[in-house]
Amino acid sequence: MDSYTKKVLLVIALAFVVAIAYRVAIMKPEADVKVQPYPATVLTDMQIDRYGNIMYPLYFCIDGRCRTRVTCGNESTPLFEKGNRVTVWLKTSPLEGSDLLCLDKVELVGR
Repeated sequence: MDSYTKKVLLVIALAFVVAIAYRVAIMKPEADVKVQPYPATVLTDMQIDRYGNIMYPLYFCIDGRCRTRVTCGNESTPLFEKGNRVTVWLKTSPLEGSDLLCLDKVELVGR
């Protein structure tokens, strides 16, 4: 190999090493997703189909902040009526603070 080819291969190898080092440096380890329960109030009726898929979104309020669930697969949940008090288990990521990732499950507390 001539010196030009060696230099080109060296530059390519160096660029590859730098790219790997950069990726390792900026990558953060994926934090475990935690499922945490929160008391909430259902704002609208929620209907499910026979397969457990939510046909209409579940809107709920936690600490005065009202939101809807974020789709995260097929949750199997009973029908909740407006005004029901429920406990919702939300999947949240420590990296993203308390951002809602998805609704894990819901249990009826009372009316």
